[in-house]
Parts: sequence; structure tokens; C-alpha cells
Amino acid sequence: MPARLLLLIAAGFAIIGGVAAWSLTRASHGLFHVRLPEAYGLREGGAVSYLGLVVGAISEITFAKDANGKPIVDVEVRLIRDDVPLRSGDTASVRTQGILGERQLVIVAGPPDSRELTDRDTLMVTAAPMARPMLSPEALDSALARLLRDSAARVRPPRPN
Repeated sequence: MPARLLLLIAAGFAIIGGVAAWSLTRASHGLFHVRLPEAYGLREGGAVSYLGLVVGAISEITFAKDANGKPIVDVEVRLIRDDVPLRSGDTASVRTQGILGERQLVIVAGPPDSRELTDRDTLMVTAAPMARPMLSPEALDSALARLLRDSAARVRPPRPN
């Protein structure tokens, strides 16, 4: 009986070790970084899309420095698909999605002859992403309040007969 118990314990450790080793190798699969001048309202867990499909999620947002020592934002992206053909010539932008204005990192396909991104590669953004809203929430609130006030002032009560 003790030999069988030892064998079961050894098999259990082997399975747990195998699963742990597999998860460690899998954890680094499909990771890449996007360097942005600022975070533009992105959040960890936010969606990442490519050619209109959600292909990943933002796993971490940290501060970094560019080649000149200027602070920038480093966005780590974990792909949820293995078939995403990302290339070094691709560009990234931040776009607003949905009625609530959730920010989404969008990868735009670049030249097909550029090299494929490798695991933990960095995608540089050369132009500022299109993420800034036309109005801040405070400005929008103020504009709506003025519109309601002006509309109320223009509505005339009915004339008595």
C-alpha cells in the first residue's frame, strides 16, 4: 500500500509540475508591447482589436522612457488568438467604442513586407493616437446645461385668449 501511495503522490507532482511548466511557457506566448505618449484612458483588461476583431486584452500598463529619456506609457498586450499576423510596420491607435466611450487599443495593419512581431516585441506608435474626445465631460455638461437654459428661455407660454 505505501508503494502505491508514493506512486500516486509522484504522479500527482508530475502532473502538477507539467501543468505549471505548460502555463509558464503559455504565459509568455502572444505578448507584445505598445509604446504610447500617454494612456488616453486605456485600462488593464481593455480590448485590443486588429482588422475589426478582438484579438487580445491589455494585461499591464506601466511607465517607461523613450530613447530621449522622456516618460511614456508602455502597454503590454496579451493575444487571445494564435493566428494574428502582427508585423513591425503595424501601427496602433486608441479609439472610443460604444455609447459609454470605452477606450480600445486598435492595431492597424501596416506594410505586408515588414517582419512579423515576435513574442515580447514592441510596437512603436509614430503619431499620436486618435483618442482625445472633442469635449471633456465637464465641457459637455456645461454645453448641455446652456442648451437647456437657452431652450427654456425660448419656449413661450401660450397666450391667453
